[in-house]
Amino acid sequence: IAGTSPTIDTESINDLLEYLKNNLKKGDILSLSGSVPNSLPTSIYADIIESLPNGVKVVLDTRGEPFEAALKKGVFLIKPNQDEINEFFKANFSTNEELINAGKKLQAMGAKNVLISLGAKGSIFISDSSTYIAGVPKGELISSNGSGDSMIGGFIYGLDNNLDLENCYKYGIASGSATAFSKGLAKFETTQTLLKEIEIKNI
Repeated sequence: IAGTSPTIDTESINDLLEYLKNNLKKGDILSLSGSVPNSLPTSIYADIIESLPNGVKVVLDTRGEPFEAALKKGVFLIKPNQDEINEFFKANFSTNEELINAGKKLQAMGAKNVLISLGAKGSIFISDSSTYIAGVPKGELISSNGSGDSMIGGFIYGLDNNLDLENCYKYGIASGSATAFSKGLAKFETTQTLLKEIEIKNI
């Protein structure tokens, strides 16, 4: 169920920007996710990034103009899926090699790390020094709704616990899969169980 986006006035946005500026600090993590309400400019995510103190890690998960504008400001992590990459580049990439090359182009445009979700085919993670490919753990798909958001949640959990990026990636896969295999959202216990089944290949 998707509701109509609320109308957000300029005063509320200014209050938000001021709050983020004054309360976030180096090392904090901010997730900017979802479509932009019609009452806001498509530059809103870029405006938020500009308001942040140096050293805040921004995770960006959106598409279209808001994505492009925010990407140019520099972000720690993006999580496009295959369709979103093809939409952005106006292309029809299908092989891992093509998607990795596209991911590296996105790095050159402002993303330090790129996590590409491929649904049942797994995912690709590109950091500044390594490229990883992983499948998905075994399980019965109940609903993929929310699995992409859960993947980001798992990755951020890893960051918040000072894990290296490879293990952040594993937590992302496990969390996204746990949601896909559940009637609701991922439970931490399920995520931990699936974590043991994940194999990541460094290419």
